[in-house]
Amino acid sequence: NSTSPFINIHAECAFNTEEVYNSCFELIHETRLTYEKTKQAIAQSNPRPKSKADYKKLCLADGRLSTYPEEEFKGRFDWLDFLGLDRKNYVSLAEYKKALANVYKHTLNIVKVCDKLAKQNCECPSADLVTEVYRLQTLKDLIPRNSKICKNPAAFK
Repeated sequence: NSTSPFINIHAECAFNTEEVYNSCFELIHETRLTYEKTKQAIAQSNPRPKSKADYKKLCLADGRLSTYPEEEFKGRFDWLDFLGLDRKNYVSLAEYKKALANVYKHTLNIVKVCDKLAKQNCECPSADLVTEVYRLQTLKDLIPRNSKICKNPAAFK
């Protein structure tokens, strides 16, 4: 009469899921870095993130980093400060709009255009940082209101 070691698995492995969740949550928060320590980790990373997307990739490599830093460090969170980027290193808004107009003729997707500009010119921010660098509400603020493109919702996806 052989008994399987797995017969009583549910009885032996019974646990309080809320307790396990709370323990895991505490462990995660114990290993998370403070805002300043996170900025130091970002500054020491190679390559250094130059966009929100780059930061998300860095999070995959370093589990101590929060994947939602805006929530983790509520309050006066600023992506440029967080990533150690200086607004002065980017072209002016007027220059950016001019460069945008030149590229925009060939592509109707503003996000792709912004990213294309960033790849062509290191002084242009990636699409996910444009609103922070130029203190805009949305990417639509880059396009003249009378533009046909501004009325096309597909342009902003």
